[in-house]
Amino acid sequence: MSTGNITSAGGGRGRGRGSSRAAFTLIELLAVMVIIAILLSLILVAALDAQRRAEERATQSLIAKLDSGISDRLDALLQTQPSANYAHGYLAAIYVGNQMVPPLQTNSGSLNSQIRTSLRAQTIAAYDYIKSEMPDVFSIDPGFTPGGSYSGPYPFNFAGQAFPGTPLTTLGNYMLPLGHMVMNSPPQSFGDSTITTGTLTSTFPNLGLTGSGIFGASYTAAAGLYRNLGYLPTGYDGVDNGGIAGLVDDWGEGVNTGNYVQVTTNIANHQHKTARSEMLYAILVEGSGPWGSVFSKDEFTDREVRDTDGDGLPEFIDAWGQPLQFFRWPILHHSGFQIGMNQVGAGGSAWSLLNPYTNWQERERDALDSTNQLMAPGWWSTTGVGGLAANNAFPAALTPSLLPAPRPNSSMSTAALVFASFFHTLAEPLEGTMSTTGQGPFWDPTSAAARRAYYSKPLILSGGLDESPGVFLYSDAAIKSLGQKAPLGLVANENSALPFGLDLVDFTLAGGIPWTYSNPPTISATTFPSSIDPNNPSSFDIQQSSLDDITNHNLSTTVGVGGSN
Repeated sequence: MSTGNITSAGGGRGRGRGSSRAAFTLIELLAVMVIIAILLSLILVAALDAQRRAEERATQSLIAKLDSGISDRLDALLQTQPSANYAHGYLAAIYVGNQMVPPLQTNSGSLNSQIRTSLRAQTIAAYDYIKSEMPDVFSIDPGFTPGGSYSGPYPFNFAGQAFPGTPLTTLGNYMLPLGHMVMNSPPQSFGDSTITTGTLTSTFPNLGLTGSGIFGASYTAAAGLYRNLGYLPTGYDGVDNGGIAGLVDDWGEGVNTGNYVQVTTNIANHQHKTARSEMLYAILVEGSGPWGSVFSKDEFTDREVRDTDGDGLPEFIDAWGQPLQFFRWPILHHSGFQIGMNQVGAGGSAWSLLNPYTNWQERERDALDSTNQLMAPGWWSTTGVGGLAANNAFPAALTPSLLPAPRPNSSMSTAALVFASFFHTLAEPLEGTMSTTGQGPFWDPTSAAARRAYYSKPLILSGGLDESPGVFLYSDAAIKSLGQKAPLGLVANENSALPFGLDLVDFTLAGGIPWTYSNPPTISATTFPSSIDPNNPSSFDIQQSSLDDITNHNLSTTVGVGGSN
């Protein structure tokens, strides 16, 4: 009996000790939980990383596809050598004293045909043609009031400036090609007509009185927007159907009581950040006229094309749902194809943008100006360029009312400034800074003038994961505040694809619009992310935003400033 009791008791103790070994301590449980959490975090990080890589690849694939389409369209456009008209010739000529070289008139008194056949005039005509057939942005007519009425001729302006002179109609100075059919009154006027006052003979007689476009875009390029905006077919057919006498595809031809609410509602919904993507879609998918469209709508999914602002105009969007940004000739964007303002050097508590060139580096070349006609000292400058300055009396009558104000130490001629108001700057943006500090010019190390030929590859840009592209873009409030001067603000600033912020104080256009860039452009020591002022982002904000940009300039990587490293 006692043995059994002892055995029973021992067995009980053995079972008790076995139960104790099977239990987990609190420390052991916590260790297991930590291991599981680490594994889950690694899996999550890997999943998110894979998702981001997939988003980047999808965006790169779309951008590469669009880049191919834009390249095809540009190649087709460059196959056509547009004829220079008299307006191009006047802009291209050199002036010595008050004398035009070559002279305005021949000995017989007729217009000298040489003023529209020079190589420089042909170059300017090519710029004019590419811009009109491949517009990259537009702004809303300040006369449009959301919820109110609109009866103006054109709701959109494609960064088009008025060519000066006596107009055939109120909008005659905006007709394309540049200066088309502006009335002539020799020797003061500079338009496209004959020497006889009031005669309407044009150097483009096939265009009649209407020209090939207006406000910076051809009628066929603008049609790609008007169609989706809700216009009637007579509003985008490239014909003067009598809405407003003498104008093509104007408001009266495209809008009536049946579609007025739809069209005005669409315009009121438009956000400026979508304009470049909408323009790209209009060119490549809604193209009409002799070049047609490059793609069909069916070639894109609803993850690639969407109307994010509800204005009726489809946009190409990236994997993060943001509209792509399209620039026709991004003169300051930095990439492996162009130097731009890509270098940043440390300097105490702030950074400064460094010179883009060393003395031995090859300078950029403009593909549309392979012979550097726009860099010729006699045309570009007014003073002191190797003794070759000649263009020092360009007629003030040809100066548009909205011209960039001359900058400190600038020897840039009025003719070059006029060109800059239509297309893009020809001067190094840090000209004032570099000249005053004795660091010299960037484009031509042998001269005293900061002229610069910019590479002109079209840019298609995604802001990447942070959804903010590393270039200066106007906010809706800022673009509206510019009013009638918005087109020039776009040409002077946004169209340049600036990799740094604007200085709104140092240099301004007439009327207070920014023209040049920070003097010197500095990057504050603020820690990212910082508070970004959309109306005037700091250079630091823009530089940091560009770290994950995806572009067609360098699709092999998405790191570094502008995706270029």
